[in-house]
Amino acid sequence: MATGPWDNTTAWVVNDIVSYNGMSFKCILASTGNDPSTDAGVHWQRIGVPGEGMTILGTGPVYLMAGGSPVAVFESVSDANTFLKGGL
Repeated sequence: MATGPWDNTTAWVVNDIVSYNGMSFKCILASTGNDPSTDAGVHWQRIGVPGEGMTILGTGPVYLMAGGSPVAVFESVSDANTFLKGGL
């Protein structure tokens, strides 16, 4: 699973996680050039929206959850916050 900022020239595959315009998305259908913020859920699922499953479990790694399943793991809360704000 790849993670990082979305780029329209990258060939993203299912389960890749991207950050874009301050939001996070999980690839649900292979995608190149499909803007996650305007994709209407065809290739990308928005994740980490407050109230939609962003959960910190325990004091160890930070898990980003979507639909009850972990979609990304970060070493720290700081790393998770950086990613969700468009970094990493």
